[in-house]
Amino acid sequence: MALKTLGGEGSLSTITPYRLAQSWAMAVHRHPQQVDGILYMSRHLNDRQAVVVFDRAGVRLGAATYTPLPRARGVMEAVAGLRISFDYP
Repeated sequence: MALKTLGGEGSLSTITPYRLAQSWAMAVHRHPQQVDGILYMSRHLNDRQAVVVFDRAGVRLGAATYTPLPRARGVMEAVAGLRISFDYP
């Protein structure tokens, strides 16, 4: 469902502090349709979508697995593309 249909707009995914966005997320979480999460435009990569997954979706997602970040596929491309620096003052 479009955010506009619910009376919201796109700044909800970019606004700080996050209190307003968290209030919207809580309202969506409590909605009788019991959706599993929210798909929205990423604040940092505004040409990509991001997702909030509510805990109730865990049953359908299965067991979590992870890869340590230094060994993750595509991590160096992400570091370069996002211009991440590891030089701390």
